[in-house]
Amino acid sequence: DDPRRAPPPFNKRDLEERSKNWGIQRLESPGWRLLLSDTFALRSDIPLDELRAAALHLEMFLKTHQRTLGGDSSDMRFSVHLFRDPEEYRCYAKLRGVPEADSFYDPTSAEVVVYLDPLTGRDGLARALMHEFSHQYIHRVFGKTGPPWLAEGLAEFFRHYQLADGTVVPGDESGPHRERLQTALKVGTFVPAEYLVAMGPEEFYGAQGLLLYAESWSLIRHLLARHPKVTPQLLSGKSLSDLL
Repeated sequence: DDPRRAPPPFNKRDLEERSKNWGIQRLESPGWRLLLSDTFALRSDIPLDELRAAALHLEMFLKTHQRTLGGDSSDMRFSVHLFRDPEEYRCYAKLRGVPEADSFYDPTSAEVVVYLDPLTGRDGLARALMHEFSHQYIHRVFGKTGPPWLAEGLAEFFRHYQLADGTVVPGDESGPHRERLQTALKVGTFVPAEYLVAMGPEEFYGAQGLLLYAESWSLIRHLLARHPKVTPQLLSGKSLSDLL
């Protein structure tokens, strides 16, 4: 996926100024630190400026989720694990049971896990964090990890964002998702919404996974554009058929 890239929201001076009161501790593993921002605990061996930038992005993303979805996270601290070495990341992902995942949220430990890919850099890391933090937020705040269409649709909705005057605006267009939808409609593989919303994890994360992510993203965009209160109600336990 190659979403539209946003300009950096802060420079080196901003990073140092906005993070000056945050705590940083060295961990036992060489090169690893624990950064405690206002709301996040980040364990990482990535360069310090990149770690500060990741924490600042996450603080922005938290405000975006609060504004869009509501919910009370006032007493929560969110845990994040960031890797510099892709091989170390792969070993860790394998131990967590998701060896093929490019990034993931582990509901058992309530932890977001991502690695800093040098090919996508800070922007790619930020978007991966946004996707996985969406899972973390709806799990920690609303107690939900599914259904898959809702969880992944929201995560992709937030992942595709723009920056406007320093504010994160989710719900941006995605060329790859749009192309998958158009192809599926043309060749007859598009999954009707009534089947999509009834899918369990095994079926959703199967062979059609990329298409189902795109369909879920599109459905969430539609719902939040036309019925902005529906998605928070879904997270509170209402069914889609009862709300529309």
